[in-house]
Amino acid sequence: MKPENLYATSKDQLNLVLSFFPRVDSKLSVVLAINTGMLAVLGTDAPPLEALSWPVILAAGAAVLLLGASIVFLYRGAFP
Repeated sequence: MKPENLYATSKDQLNLVLSFFPRVDSKLSVVLAINTGMLAVLGTDAPPLEALSWPVILAAGAAVLLLGASIVFLYRGAFP
């Protein structure tokens, strides 16, 4: 492969990879807004702890843990 052709191919590949970042950033902000909204709904609609049964506590805890993990992955995606 000629050096000129390798340079052009490398430049095209770099432009392709760099073009992904604006699209990913816009999707990350949408998913972050959805996650924050779901956490807000979980927090505002929660009854007192004394009124909750164990299955409800486990389900709510799992939801909070999974949403927290999602937010951590969003943070890692936004700030690699």
